[in-house]
Amino acid sequence: MKHIVLLALNNQSGSALITPLEILSQVAESQDLKLTVATLSGGPVVSRSGLEIAADQPLAEVGAADAIMITSCLDYQSDPEQQTAALCWLREQHRQGTLVGALGTGIVFMALSGLLENRTATADWQGVSRLREAFPDVDFDPRHTLIECDGLVSCAGGYAGDVLSLYMVEQMFDKDTAERCAAELMLDTERLWQNRHPGLLEYRLHRDNRIHAVQSWLDKHFAEKINLEALARRNSMSQRNFVRRFKEACGEMPLGYVQRLRIEEAKRLLEQSDLSVEAICDRVGYLTESHFRQLFKRYVKMTPARYRGQMSGQARSGRG
Repeated sequence: MKHIVLLALNNQSGSALITPLEILSQVAESQDLKLTVATLSGGPVVSRSGLEIAADQPLAEVGAADAIMITSCLDYQSDPEQQTAALCWLREQHRQGTLVGALGTGIVFMALSGLLENRTATADWQGVSRLREAFPDVDFDPRHTLIECDGLVSCAGGYAGDVLSLYMVEQMFDKDTAERCAAELMLDTERLWQNRHPGLLEYRLHRDNRIHAVQSWLDKHFAEKINLEALARRNSMSQRNFVRRFKEACGEMPLGYVQRLRIEEAKRLLEQSDLSVEAICDRVGYLTESHFRQLFKRYVKMTPARYRGQMSGQARSGRG
């Protein structure tokens, strides 16, 4: 029987625990899997929204585990003595070969344990500068959704709970089990298992956290009609100040960045799906196929059909 432990802390995001719990519970219905929700004291924890989450047992009483998921780290200093014991426990589990994963702010807790020293981990774009200052011996690389380094798995981004949970399932069982679970829960595996827009990393190499937040929102909503005034108001800025600040941070105007997001997604779909150009045009947010083709050729320097053929040829060459 496989044993996965979910470490829950006070004042954490409720969804950071509930999402993995839902996914792993689904797997436990058909696989030999034991789930344990552990807290530092063994008592319930309260999420930042006020949701009380019950624990199965205190961390000190948890036996051997095959995998551990640290689901958050917003209130890790509430009990320094228990925190120290938890970090020691984490180090010992990893020494014994347990796969240790952390999502979102849980990466901070993993870093506090010292396990990430001289290793690489991912992080959220908005917090990576602070993490680099706090943990200079860790190589934080926010360009990737998930990074595994020596049995330590870090996962960041809006779908971190889904991504890390399915990764754990794949490691504990196999990819078929993970894909079956994703299908049963209607999760978008293409979205979860790809670094969606690797061609746009250069536009993330700045330190304006508010603009990173805007970009993270656009990464999910680029196919919708974007209203600059509403977007600026949503982020407590005037439209003029928002556009200026976005351009200074990214070197690109907001709508230009949206176009690049759409084209990058179109490239991904041309590479990885059999969707028609018309269907891809609609999926990425363009009203007319002619406009999409015009923009695609401007950014990619070739037509969608030629791009698909070129990528298909490279894939066949790689397999051969």
